[in-house]
Amino acid sequence: RLALRVAAETAADFKDGVCFVDLAPIADPAQVGSAIGRALGLREEQRTAPNERLAASLRGRRLLLLLDTFERVVDAAPLIAALIAACPELRVLVTSRTRMRLAGEREYPVPPLTTPSPDAPAIAAVVATSDAARLFVERAQSLDPDFALTGDNAGAVAEICRQLDGLPLAIELAAARIKVLPPAALASRLERRLPLLTGGGRDLPRRQQTMRDTVAWSYDLLTPDERALFQRLGVFVGGLTLDAAESVVADLRISVLDGIAALIDNSLLRKEDGPDAAFPRYRMLETIREYAVDRLDASGASEATRRAHAAWHLAFAERAQLAPLTPGQERQLDRLEDERGNFRASLAWASARGEADLILRLAVALRWFWYVHGPYDEARGWLSLGLERHPAAPAGLAGKALGMLGLLTLYQGDLDRASVLIEQSLSRCQDAGDALEMGMAFLMSGRLAFHQQSFDAATSRTREALRLFQQLGDAPVAMALATDALSNLGCMVHAQGDTKQARIFQEQALARQHRLGFAWGSTQSLLGLADIARVGNDFPQAAARYRESLTISWPQQDRRRMAPALAGLALVVAAWGQPERAARLLGAVSALVDELGFFALFPFDRTAYEAGLAAVRAVMSEPTFSQAWDAGRSMPLADAVADAFAIESPPPLDPAPPSGLAAQCRLSPREQQVLRLLADGKSDREIAAALAISYRTVTNHVASILAKLDAPTRTAAATTAMRRGLI
Repeated sequence: RLALRVAAETAADFKDGVCFVDLAPIADPAQVGSAIGRALGLREEQRTAPNERLAASLRGRRLLLLLDTFERVVDAAPLIAALIAACPELRVLVTSRTRMRLAGEREYPVPPLTTPSPDAPAIAAVVATSDAARLFVERAQSLDPDFALTGDNAGAVAEICRQLDGLPLAIELAAARIKVLPPAALASRLERRLPLLTGGGRDLPRRQQTMRDTVAWSYDLLTPDERALFQRLGVFVGGLTLDAAESVVADLRISVLDGIAALIDNSLLRKEDGPDAAFPRYRMLETIREYAVDRLDASGASEATRRAHAAWHLAFAERAQLAPLTPGQERQLDRLEDERGNFRASLAWASARGEADLILRLAVALRWFWYVHGPYDEARGWLSLGLERHPAAPAGLAGKALGMLGLLTLYQGDLDRASVLIEQSLSRCQDAGDALEMGMAFLMSGRLAFHQQSFDAATSRTREALRLFQQLGDAPVAMALATDALSNLGCMVHAQGDTKQARIFQEQALARQHRLGFAWGSTQSLLGLADIARVGNDFPQAAARYRESLTISWPQQDRRRMAPALAGLALVVAAWGQPERAARLLGAVSALVDELGFFALFPFDRTAYEAGLAAVRAVMSEPTFSQAWDAGRSMPLADAVADAFAIESPPPLDPAPPSGLAAQCRLSPREQQVLRLLADGKSDREIAAALAISYRTVTNHVASILAKLDAPTRTAAATTAMRRGLI
């Protein structure tokens, strides 16, 4: 369709016209010349070779030759090169699932359609900005004229488009079911896509009548070794790296790098940009992955492949298990996040096979990752299952699991259960003689006592943790945890009213964290110093410290540290006489606390939060407060963070609401910053560096900007923004 549209729109440039050649029925590359000749209307002659006759006919003609479905006859590529060399006025447009690999070939990848962002509100006007949703609605209306995108079905339509990865044919086939399945029912049945995605038009080639046939068409082009590689890569959920791929094909006689290149060339695998250029990632679209898994199950290699997959991810998680606590290793958190789907798949496989040791070891290896990124319910579930199924686990392993289980239970509000678990952890770590884990258990016990407002017990247990960490000398993790203990002591003495000693503890901790390069640990020290400044009415200093903490926790998506930073900034702007912005930020904090489902605020923070909320409410009319509060609770977290970063000192008046296209598109302050840099020609990595945010955050912002501006490319977005005065 795309090639035909291009041919139609450029036909005037070719005085000798356009010739379309359908190569789908041809399997023999030697027959390509004859097929082109027939399309051109050439008569067969015995005296002249077909390819020579073809070149002679095209020489001197300004013609566009459109060759459709070239992938099955790609060995005929030298013929095309010869024709182009012999016929300077000839232009050739080829559609193919694999490259021709000719000198001078210019490849134009056709990506999937844009899909609704999972972070955007599921309302019809927003969902309709995505190409995939518009295609779904158009095809559904061709079958049911009464179908419309509404507030009731917009969420389901968005989910259908996301599950189908924006693949046009898959969306068309899904829309074909709309007469018997409403969007919500259709979305719920897409876990198994291929049996559902059938029923393409009878006037279409067979390969386009079902998604299974479409994927099989590309699969059949592979060599046997490439097929085996394709099958095994199907076990990876959410993508894979090259070293991960190598772990599941050790018995195959194939270069994994060459095999991956072949799968990319055949449109069965995609290379994706990631947060770390040293570890490129590859991903199958989910519909294609389902076909790969079906082929793997039929091959008899499924069990061994899944075992190798789980073993690799266990080893990877164990190598990176202390990344959040290791100075300078925060980037590892992004790599762990990239593998989240694979960790879940490995845990599910281990659970189904009764692999108790694997469950517990993997859950323990992921404990600090879960502590930072969540979700806590999932973490508690796997840690509990591992302990339940592995009652004879080594003391050290069980102690680590019990400790994190206790800490997560604490933050989810069950203090009594948390106390039991943390004491059990301390006992098992003592049995194992693990001083580092004993120190962590004392640190957790101190936090528990702090939440219980037992300040003497909290202080004594935290000091014992500090002593154990200091005994371990210059081990990086121990040194980092020692600074965490100092910061905790600062929070504890501040809660008791000793501001002077609290500042000393926090400044000592922060200085050491900076020397160590322990950015994640410094967020708590910065929050502590911000609280001290705010209580002392030094609001500019407080705002600067809160924002500095937020600058670190936002790229890491550490919501547990983001909540108190946003709450603190809300209290600052309330003191500066901006109650509406304060109410909006406090509403955002309320939504974040509800989302996390645990003590996102320490008792001391919660008291200040509730007092500030009451003060803000007292100076605003109820309708004005409710409007700002509701806006804060419903805004995406990215917009709340952007609102917080926009706070300035001395406090400005709230800016006038945006007008024109800006109001229509609702670009957040952060999105406006990203848009300005995008218009300057900056790459996503350059934008991330300029704004001190993560690469993943930038890509999310760019996708949101393109959707809001209804722009297909970055260049189009910049052009639209400049034309409408948005930058």
